[in-house]
Amino acid sequence: MNEVRIALELDTSAIDAAMASLEQLLQLFPERVQLFWQSLQSSVELVRFNSDRGAAANAGKVRILAQPSDRLAEFLATAWAIEG
Repeated sequence: MNEVRIALELDTSAIDAAMASLEQLLQLFPERVQLFWQSLQSSVELVRFNSDRGAAANAGKVRILAQPSDRLAEFLATAWAIEG
């Protein structure tokens, strides 16, 4: 019997950076973040998961990227642009 092994790696660096940015906005402009939060239907709208199907995938390694959703990324970009 052949044994198949797959290694999963979860990269959260992009979502970690987005959450840090959201935390800074919350401290500076709590009312804006509150309005954004109230507009969400679920926490699923904050994060998206993509797989990085690079060369390592052929070697039995799969890299999962946790990234800000388009909605969160747009909110952060807009909120910081208004202040910048």
